[in-house]
Amino acid sequence: MTAPTPLEQAMRNGGDALDVLYRSLVRGETHLVALIERPRITAWLEERRRRDPWHSRPIPPALASLERDGRIREQAVHEMAAGPRPELMPFLVLRCADWVAQVRDPARAIVATMLAERPETFLRPAVPMAMHIADRYRADWATRQVRAATVAAFDRVETTMLGSKVPAVRRLVFAAGTELGRWEHRDLVRFALHEPDTMVRTLAADALAATAARLGDLETLRTIARSRFVQVRAAALTELARLGHDADVAAAADDPAPFVRAIARTRLPQPAAHYRAAVTTRPTPGAIAGLGETGGYSDEAVLAPLLGHDDARIRAAAVQALAALDAVPVEGVVPLLQDPVPGVIREAASALRPYQRRLPADRLWRLLDDPRLEVRRGAYRIVRNWDPASALRAGRMLAGDDDPQLAQRGRDDVRRWERIVNEQQAG
Repeated sequence: MTAPTPLEQAMRNGGDALDVLYRSLVRGETHLVALIERPRITAWLEERRRRDPWHSRPIPPALASLERDGRIREQAVHEMAAGPRPELMPFLVLRCADWVAQVRDPARAIVATMLAERPETFLRPAVPMAMHIADRYRADWATRQVRAATVAAFDRVETTMLGSKVPAVRRLVFAAGTELGRWEHRDLVRFALHEPDTMVRTLAADALAATAARLGDLETLRTIARSRFVQVRAAALTELARLGHDADVAAAADDPAPFVRAIARTRLPQPAAHYRAAVTTRPTPGAIAGLGETGGYSDEAVLAPLLGHDDARIRAAAVQALAALDAVPVEGVVPLLQDPVPGVIREAASALRPYQRRLPADRLWRLLDDPRLEVRRGAYRIVRNWDPASALRAGRMLAGDDDPQLAQRGRDDVRRWERIVNEQQAG
């Protein structure tokens, strides 16, 4: 395994790792291009330099523009303006919100010029920083500039901006295309079915579903109703319901997503009966969850046999549904604290926490010594919520655990409960 780069370290840890990244940038070992789509890192570098300035000289103009001294920042802006390059745009955009007019004004002048003359080169690297600092005082100038430039040069920048991995860039070009009326049916279908950004995908799905409903385009609605994305399915089903196609809507009653199931149930005459039949004949996680949402105590008889199902997803869904119905069969769920699948263990631990008086205490204490980390975690989630004495005992047991995170949690709990107990005794 290769060691993380200074940029990766800074992204993960911030703090002193930013100093390492800064020195790497000064030496040219990390290139400024790597910061274009990471505006937060550049903003962090600026903040750290103001609070704890380094004294490396000479430094590139881009890094000098982060200095506390306004005269240095002003000189850096003029140097960057003399030879603008895409990787300098985040730093120039940052200075467009500078509190010193002698810095701010020349930065705005060069940014406005570059966005007007060469948007296909300079717009995409300017947008991430402009959107990142949008809430800053004086930053509205930059956000207005990139929005106006995107609309004005839409045909020249659409492709390159849609190729960005930064959500803010994709959102901006989608909004511009919507404002200009450029998105055709096929574009909206592509966005709804394949767009990686949730906001763009949802907006496209809403627009597409509304248009398809207005035109009576059932084929499109049924196509996007099968999308792998929840928001897209929900948009299609909402319009299908409004158009009265109840069968299409009801067919989604067993959907994995709660929101989609809720829409589908509006077209089911007897939702609980539907789910009981589905769980009995062909159980799926969605149908089981639906029964947990609509059923009653008596449905324990339907759900409890699924605790031993071969499919871990079915076991986990059954535990969750039983917990939702407040009908957890403790004796049947406790063995799942040692399930082969961690997800089932997590659901079992969550479901069992309210039933401490019915739990086999000796068995749970033994599970805190289980070789599997997931089992120890599950048992600890339960025991640490019993009472102060049990929480202290469990915390002390796990304070030396082989897993650093679990050990730290145990030590933290011990300190917390010792403090609480001492305060109670003192009071």
